[in-house]
Amino acid sequence: DLGGTQLRMWLYDGEVLVISLSRDRPKDLTPAMLVGMLYGWIEAVLAQYCLRPEQLTAIGGSIAGPVENGIVGETPNIWADMFVDLTTMLRQAFGVERVLILNDCLAALIGEHTYGAGVGFDDLFYITWSTGIGGTGMVHGVVISGCEPGHFVIDLSDTTPQCGCGVHGHLEAMASGKIGRA
Repeated sequence: DLGGTQLRMWLYDGEVLVISLSRDRPKDLTPAMLVGMLYGWIEAVLAQYCLRPEQLTAIGGSIAGPVENGIVGETPNIWADMFVDLTTMLRQAFGVERVLILNDCLAALIGEHTYGAGVGFDDLFYITWSTGIGGTGMVHGVVISGCEPGHFVIDLSDTTPQCGCGVHGHLEAMASGKIGRA
């Protein structure tokens, strides 16, 4: 999971959680740096279990930003690059065909619907309030796309803080976890 301030990794053996790790995300992170960091990190973790990266069968990831068909759109809280084909980069680095990259809120919504508080419900809304503010929903079992609550305009004046996307008045610019941090 790649967020605005943290990089988290979980290793599963089938359905059993083997290890959970978290690191601060470097401020100058680029997509190529991310893939290199992940490879080294995963290689070190797998070595503890006498495994190699070539033995991975699938990679799933989530990122705080828009994702369509594995292509990551604008992510102002993470890096300046736009339209990064993170899926292909990970496939090539790890030699794994089964790679799925999702928006972090969509991944969390699916997880809650499948395993968590949303089991048995087909009308859900998931919101994350962290470095940024994100969210997505499900109505009658169908995912709603394009819901970005952090980019809801709550103040139309030009005196409000500027959001990472460049617009003034967004909820994220005035109430997210990055407010007050240097």
